[in-house]
Amino acid sequence: MERENSLPWASAELKPFFGPPVQKRESSLKEFFTLGYAGHTVASMASLLRTHGVELLIDVRRNPTSRKPGFSKRSLEEYLPTVGIQYVHYPGLGTPVYIRRHYNMRNDILMALRAYRKYLQSRKQQVMTLLGTFSSKRFCLLCLEKDPRVCHRSIIAEMLAEVANCAPIHLI
Repeated sequence: MERENSLPWASAELKPFFGPPVQKRESSLKEFFTLGYAGHTVASMASLLRTHGVELLIDVRRNPTSRKPGFSKRSLEEYLPTVGIQYVHYPGLGTPVYIRRHYNMRNDILMALRAYRKYLQSRKQQVMTLLGTFSSKRFCLLCLEKDPRVCHRSIIAEMLAEVANCAPIHLI
């Protein structure tokens, strides 16, 4: 069970995609988690979440489908409550099609993350709503990529951390 508490890749060359500071708000949130399901089975993911006391899994994929058995929305909605974890799909924070399409054509993750950060800046209210709705629970953001450095959930996590003045814990 590994954890990654910081993003060492957030070097000076990447600082521009983190954008301007967002307004902080009072929150009882002390920490939250992120997880990419690549490399996990549904059972190993659930075990890891339970080990960390996660009560709520927030799926931040635009389209919650997967070729990997057990990781589509319907499967997660059915399985997770049986192990005491609530599931919510939050598609408004998923990567838009035009960013995914551009990434698939150019294979440039830095460009995709910059584009996503810009997109997310225009949707700060979605982040604030997520925080206001779920900050009373111990939650985890879910997406596919194992490495948070190459996943949009790290951008969401940075914004949530800044707004709530807390630290994301990236589970591996």
